[in-house]
Amino acid sequence: MRANGFVTGAALLTGLGLGGVALADALTSPDSQAIDPSFDIRTAEVTADAETLRFRMTVRGAAGARLPMPTGQLAGSEMLAYLWPTNFDSGIVGFPPRRGLLVLGLVSHPDLVETVGGKQLSSNWHPHWFVVSPGKSCGPFGLAMEEGPPATPGGLPVLTQVANLPFTIGNSQVEIDVPRKLLGDPGRLRYDGMTATLLVSATLSSPVVCLRVTDVASGRLTLTGTVTQQ
Repeated sequence: MRANGFVTGAALLTGLGLGGVALADALTSPDSQAIDPSFDIRTAEVTADAETLRFRMTVRGAAGARLPMPTGQLAGSEMLAYLWPTNFDSGIVGFPPRRGLLVLGLVSHPDLVETVGGKQLSSNWHPHWFVVSPGKSCGPFGLAMEEGPPATPGGLPVLTQVANLPFTIGNSQVEIDVPRKLLGDPGRLRYDGMTATLLVSATLSSPVVCLRVTDVASGRLTLTGTVTQQ
């Protein structure tokens, strides 16, 4: 791979005991009173119809109720995210190929200003694609955003891009719809569910963005979720 090796490495790096279990085509995770209920995963799943792959996550509390605290600067700031790591290659949505695991996420980042179609996103929840790979200094799960040229001038030097995709967030649920033609055969997709804080380096040096994992649906980032056909 790095992609196949990364899946194995991530599973070995955990040891946090955030155990989940695969049930049929979805993933379920036990409640944990130690986790903020807005980010305590109960289920993660992907369903497919003729046109759309729907990435869905439910949490114990109100999804999106907590936002990151703005700091006034990008260095040292934090982002919050609902994430679906996948087994698909980074190149499938236009990143350089074979760079790591492709991740779909719903992200809020008040200290990183992004404008798409004349609309400022920033702290508002919005979808992103990005790539993750092992980052040895990034905590128990050892995950970092893969580094590369920024998508926009002044952006972070990591492989990330805004995804212009329909989504909903509220009550206890997060959903993002992805055109089926973008990702190809849904039978090949393996995924997991994750909530995390994305930590920007105080010096913007490598690793530029570490993932501080809050919860993982499978417990060990084993990508055991499969798509439910509708």
